Amino acid sequence: EVTWQQEWRRAGRRLLNGTSWRVADVGCGTGCCGWALQGATRGVIACDISQGMVEQAVAARVYESVVQMEAATFLAQQPPASLDLVVAADVLPYIWDISHVLAAAAQALTEGGIMAFTTEEPMREVTETAW
Repeated sequence: EVTWQQEWRRAGRRLLNGTSWRVADVGCGTGCCGWALQGATRGVIACDISQGMVEQAVAARVYESVVQMEAATFLAQQPPASLDLVVAADVLPYIWDISHVLAAAAQALTEGGIMAFTTEEPMREVTETAW
């Protein structure tokens, strides 16, 4: 029987196509994205604002490091052009002003780097209520 972790890893390998990207997972939660990216990257670092989520992500053992920190601060502390991919799964709608996160991600990403994110609600609805 195939586990969800195995399915996530397969999906991550297909997405990254054998690359050796340096990745940051912001708002990592319990580590689901870490499962997908494990073994398909040079390494994944992560942050979450919740200490409880950080503890669960550490227990998952899928990240090089996990810190309790707000996403924009975490990304701003990364060296310029040091990341190939920034992942933010279902976290942006919970951040009041995402401009700081996007600016910090742009600074931390390499030329041609990617910021990938998901949302639970269409961004149109989020932005209409947030601003």
